[in-house]
Amino acid sequence: MKTDTLKALPGVKATPKLAEPWFIAIASCQTDTVSINVTEGGKTWAVAKSDFGIFVVLIDFLCVTIFIYFIYFLDSSQKAYCKKYEDQTITMADFTMEFKAIPRDGFFKGRE
Repeated sequence: MKTDTLKALPGVKATPKLAEPWFIAIASCQTDTVSINVTEGGKTWAVAKSDFGIFVVLIDFLCVTIFIYFIYFLDSSQKAYCKKYEDQTITMADFTMEFKAIPRDGFFKGRE
């Protein structure tokens, strides 16, 4: 809204400007090495970016593999629990009989 419109409408106030975003970190590639500083020992390791990238990919592969194993383990343990629960619970399925290949009513022509 324009300021003269705001003067004409005394109950309407101008909306404040939105806050600018704050950046937590900005990354840039300026060197061919990655420096890792350890604060306790005061040591600094310099690793080539290509080697560091391979390390990150291997760690990612390991995490995905562990996650897939966890899902497999969770699935198999849930199936084992369901089987154990089903064996310990009495249901109507324990008292039912199933008949297969029974002829239809038309086969007997009303003489059942």
